[in-house]
Amino acid sequence: MAKQTTGIPPETGTEEWRVLSAQVAYTLWKAERRASGNTDPKADAEAWKIASTEYRALVRYVLRELEKGGIQLRNIGPEAAAKPKSEVWKTKTARAAWLFWMNARRKIFPASEYLEAEAWTHAAADQRILVRAVFDELAEAGIRIVA
Repeated sequence: MAKQTTGIPPETGTEEWRVLSAQVAYTLWKAERRASGNTDPKADAEAWKIASTEYRALVRYVLRELEKGGIQLRNIGPEAAAKPKSEVWKTKTARAAWLFWMNARRKIFPASEYLEAEAWTHAAADQRILVRAVFDELAEAGIRIVA
């Protein structure tokens, strides 16, 4: 049974969800590494050992915020998932891209809402492409956005 914690959606307190969120974190982290030009598997393995705990916590925070907003990732079949490239899928992935970007940015560069909005206008397209590619990769592993 899931442990009830204030402010945390109950579905995110299960062991199944923790495993799912860890896979999301690793997939997103790998995609960000590839995008930055780092592709050496041995270096990636060492870097993940160092970054994994903190990175998984950041991703779990964002996934919980998405859950609160009605955007859920689950191990589900394609019939129960938002159809890839549909308007629903695009809207949900755009929201996820923004939340992942904003939380990572605030961790290293807190700024006013105006400056964040300005920075987002420059980063949005690339961030959406990255996150949508991650969601495509996750879908291949059975992790999809609930319709």
